[in-house]
Amino acid sequence: MSRKIAFPFLTLPDQVVKTGEWMIGDVGEPLFPCNTFLDFWDYDRDLEVALELCVDLPAASEVLDLGSDDLELIALLKVGTGMGSTPRTILHSSLVAVDESEGRAMLAAKLDGSRLSSRLWLEASLVLAAEPRSPGKLSPCQPGARLWSSSINVLLEDGGDSRLPMEAVPFSQIFKDRRHEDALWYLDWRPSAWDSDFAGSVRLYLNKDRETFLQKVLDGDPFYLHMIMADVMLQLVSAYIRSDVSDSPHDHGEGSLARQTHDWLILAFPGLSVHAARTLLHDKPGDFHAAIHAAAAVEDEA
Repeated sequence: MSRKIAFPFLTLPDQVVKTGEWMIGDVGEPLFPCNTFLDFWDYDRDLEVALELCVDLPAASEVLDLGSDDLELIALLKVGTGMGSTPRTILHSSLVAVDESEGRAMLAAKLDGSRLSSRLWLEASLVLAAEPRSPGKLSPCQPGARLWSSSINVLLEDGGDSRLPMEAVPFSQIFKDRRHEDALWYLDWRPSAWDSDFAGSVRLYLNKDRETFLQKVLDGDPFYLHMIMADVMLQLVSAYIRSDVSDSPHDHGEGSLARQTHDWLILAFPGLSVHAARTLLHDKPGDFHAAIHAAAAVEDEA
């Protein structure tokens, strides 16, 4: 039986592809150059990203050992989010044909802020659009062959700390006839996705029908925020120490539900092992709950 062997092929050096700066900003507003951090971002802030690139087509043809009529390129934009060595979620992927006369392509995407977490990963790449008619011995031949790429990471807010997505909805409509229809808030999450991205697997719903309560939260009232965060931490930490998930933070990626919950556990019970915290919850639940509430204190609370 014969086997197909994937031979190496020529690719494009950076000198052949000129790029502008990666641009970012609020949707509908002027964009500005990306920095390492994007300050003052929150989940209600939708973003737009863009990159213009220009390929030196004669130089690219020479480097790839392809005739000018054989060189057809496509620019690909990918946008991912979430911490870790690779993005946890690919939010956007789009293709743009490289202009055959000028070698230009404009890549752009609009991003839903509610789906973002910790960082943005932006990658632009060039791939072969069509099989060449007269390729050289080491020329790329397969459509989709990756010829060049460039990527950057943009940390959101203060460098990637996980934040809790919140949404105000009328419980009388969204949760009609359910047990928590009259609750002040509701935390939606599943204790089976510990290695999922924190911001993508946990969402806090605030009851829009409770107008006074909602306004207090929106105003940043420390007492109300304290009560909410204590409940969130209590739910997650209690489930975490009762679960079979590994209690070593090194087994879970940055930004994951397990890592964030473990960080809260350490905050509330410094120096205490997971086993000891589990014993405390079983033997002295009042002490356990009070420690969580103390750890959830919000700055500037009287």
